[in-house]
Amino acid sequence: MPVQMTIRDVPLDLGVTHVDTAEIYGPYANEELVGRAIKGRRHTVALATKFGIVSHSGGGPGVLDSSPANIRAAVEGSLKRLGTDHIDLYYGGHGRHSRQSRFGGHNASRAIRRWDG
Repeated sequence: MPVQMTIRDVPLDLGVTHVDTAEIYGPYANEELVGRAIKGRRHTVALATKFGIVSHSGGGPGVLDSSPANIRAAVEGSLKRLGTDHIDLYYGGHGRHSRQSRFGGHNASRAIRRWDG
């Protein structure tokens, strides 16, 4: 097993139960790494990730966007990169909100449907 794989697994082996990441970290690479780390262990962790610092409508990383369409695109990408069907805590990753994104949490709840089962 590569050293990176061993180091990545240490926190979970020591009992870490909350993992927090964001699509902007990497960008995208950290969600992929976390997805590999929790594979087969997803039920043992509370998983959090953030949206809003990557515009999926063409602005790219570093462009703030908490519109419903961007949130929908962001969560779909995060679910795929994390290799899971649900995220326990999903929230905006920036403190600066435009008038459009002031109600990002409300937009997130309208933009996302959760499938159980």
